[in-house]
Amino acid sequence: MLPVSGSIQAKSVNSLYGDPDLLIKEYFLASPEQRAKLRSSIAQRLSSAKSILSILGWTHLTTVKDVYDGAVDLLAECEDVRVFANACDCLLDLTHSSSRDSNLYRPEVYERSWDILIKGIGCAYHIQPQARLRLLQKLAMSLLPILNRRSIKATLLDVLAILFDQEGVNQHFIETYIQFFEQDRDEYIRNYAKETLAELS
Repeated sequence: MLPVSGSIQAKSVNSLYGDPDLLIKEYFLASPEQRAKLRSSIAQRLSSAKSILSILGWTHLTTVKDVYDGAVDLLAECEDVRVFANACDCLLDLTHSSSRDSNLYRPEVYERSWDILIKGIGCAYHIQPQARLRLLQKLAMSLLPILNRRSIKATLLDVLAILFDQEGVNQHFIETYIQFFEQDRDEYIRNYAKETLAELS
């Protein structure tokens, strides 16, 4: 893997202006320090669900260092909730279609993608907190019936805790939704929900 020099960074942002996929590739091949310099410029060009899915695709490559944090940090810079909503719809379609074919379904692949996408939405500080909360609510109602996984529910709880103290959110809804997880069949999630509520009190 070749290092990404300062001149290549400039080329990524300027010469490749119109190709988010190539910018995303440059981003994940860069060091964590170099990623920080590229992040904002790349995020401004994330205008389609395809770009979000491209980011998620990189997170399955074991040869890429710090891929989870790198992907969440990049998604957190996204400024348009509609791009997230479209990406959620696309990934839901893929997850649902795959789940109908037991020969093709690999839930752990989708689990990782959803984990990162949910965390990215929760951390997307350019987007109004209440808009993020509404999207996560809609997403959970559609996703959990087809991919009811511990890590996804734990990530949802983490994100609800992140949003709780942000301006304009419905704190009562967040508390009620966390209480819903206290009834989960998974003891780990029940306990995690109780701990989350205790921390918010």
